[in-house]
Amino acid sequence: MGTPLSGIHLAQHLRERLGQRVAIVAFTGCPRGQITAVERALFDGIVDPAAPEILNYEPMENGRMRLVSVAFLVPAASWDPFHSLAPTLGDQSFLDRRVAGSFGPPFANYALYASVWRNNPRGMFDQYNPNVSCDFAADAVIELIRATSLGRSVYPPGNTPLGGHGQATSGISCISGPPAYHLHAHVSLFVRGEQIEFPAGAGIVDPVVTNGYVNFNPAKCFYEMHSHDASGIIHLHANAGQARPLTLGQLFDVWGRPLSRTDVAGNIGTVFAYVNQQLYTGDLRAIVLSDHTQVTLAVGDPQVKPPTYLFPTNP
Repeated sequence: MGTPLSGIHLAQHLRERLGQRVAIVAFTGCPRGQITAVERALFDGIVDPAAPEILNYEPMENGRMRLVSVAFLVPAASWDPFHSLAPTLGDQSFLDRRVAGSFGPPFANYALYASVWRNNPRGMFDQYNPNVSCDFAADAVIELIRATSLGRSVYPPGNTPLGGHGQATSGISCISGPPAYHLHAHVSLFVRGEQIEFPAGAGIVDPVVTNGYVNFNPAKCFYEMHSHDASGIIHLHANAGQARPLTLGQLFDVWGRPLSRTDVAGNIGTVFAYVNQQLYTGDLRAIVLSDHTQVTLAVGDPQVKPPTYLFPTNP
């Protein structure tokens, strides 16, 4: 790439450009001693020392997270047609992870790791750092950020053919006029211990996702319950004169996915449910989504401790 950055200079450059506080954009769990945040919008095949695609955090005892390392990731599909060699950054070559089953995102890629803020006895550019621990991951508070995603992408944006397409569905309709209230709840999905995205555009007819967000369009049907992004934040807009409770069952109905004690959105197994981090043993469909309600649905083993989320001021 012609970028004059040695390991020492790269570390200094990243410290200056990123600092110690970087927005967390999409968690993929706590593998190998770290919580990983992924900025999918940067999977563009461009190697930019100021814009790493992956940020790795170490959970701290006080519930906060410390940035410890970054990773630069280049999709092979974006790189290989125009280059004969793997990418480099300064004097460092990227790992070749084009073999199926390689650690990391589920597509062929090249990656370069840099342990900038936490000493790595295996070397600054080794992808595993034994000094980083996940001992306090269960106590971490996860900051929700507008136009980002949370978990592995499984579902496409929008509703299924069984969901809402403009007609009244499960007692909820398209938004019309000023709402009786506008609140925000959160739904997180885990399948066999792995977090899965709740997709953008659920409860929206023919959503258009732009930079990770579905902007409101009065010409389209936005149901009284919907998601603008894949962060898991659910927007609750009860129509004027209808200030009634809105439930998790209604959300899944308008999305067009099943919800029961043995099936969450097509994932089969015993379902553990938590409301505001407390075990919930009642009817899943009857869970009322109100202001800042946090619902965690976990299918199968291993069981997970329900995360605690911090809502943004402008979701």
